[in-house]
Amino acid sequence: MGPTGLQEGEESVKSYTRRIPRNKTVELNENSNALDKFNHTFYRVAQELTPWGFIRGRAIRRELLLRGKAFTFRVYFRCNGASTLKFGVYVNIFSDRLAQWHRENYADTNHQLEAGNVLTLPLRALVDGGESERFDVTFEVERERVIRSIVDQVTEGLYPFLERFEEGLIGLVDQVAREGFAPQAGFVTNLNFLLCFGNAKKAQQGMENFLRAMPEYRALYEEYRREDPLNFMISKGEYGLMIKEILYNHIEIDFTQL
Repeated sequence: MGPTGLQEGEESVKSYTRRIPRNKTVELNENSNALDKFNHTFYRVAQELTPWGFIRGRAIRRELLLRGKAFTFRVYFRCNGASTLKFGVYVNIFSDRLAQWHRENYADTNHQLEAGNVLTLPLRALVDGGESERFDVTFEVERERVIRSIVDQVTEGLYPFLERFEEGLIGLVDQVAREGFAPQAGFVTNLNFLLCFGNAKKAQQGMENFLRAMPEYRALYEEYRREDPLNFMISKGEYGLMIKEILYNHIEIDFTQL
């Protein structure tokens, strides 16, 4: 990938683009309301990211899409509360291959997951490990700063992160097994990614590294490892879900490695 977009699969991107309604940039004046300011900010960001290969997705979701060979990357704006003047920016990575793997492996269970989703995190978390960031575009001077900040975060921080998904899955699988998708992002729920794109050995390595980094969840694993994972619920957030997935997929943990 590069600033001018993807070389391979270019035709599919063009075909996809033709199906997306073209919305003109919202021009602001003294009568502009909160929604106008929000849309103006989104469209300005979209214009800045077009040379990098991003195209507008569904307008109602304020999303930008970047389609690679094996993954679709989505950057989207999500309002915090009722006001569109304050919002967060999030990143989602999706894989058709992983979606198929999910359907084949979880079809007959009540296992709850979003098929095909590799990860979803705030933009700032993937760029530098920061907390979810709220952008305020009430005033013009702040809107210009917000637009520049989002564009810089995507092009300077996020884009290199996304490029790794296109440069070679073997190296990416090895890294995910060692430390998750990015050291600053911590261990996102990545077991299914390792099983789909790697193998059981890589999945075991990844989960042992996860339990080594998060020792408080080792006790949770030991507590439930002899139970049927479909018979209990773990209300421990995403890491509790990972414990359940370890059990459901029969990943053996070597405690001598912890």
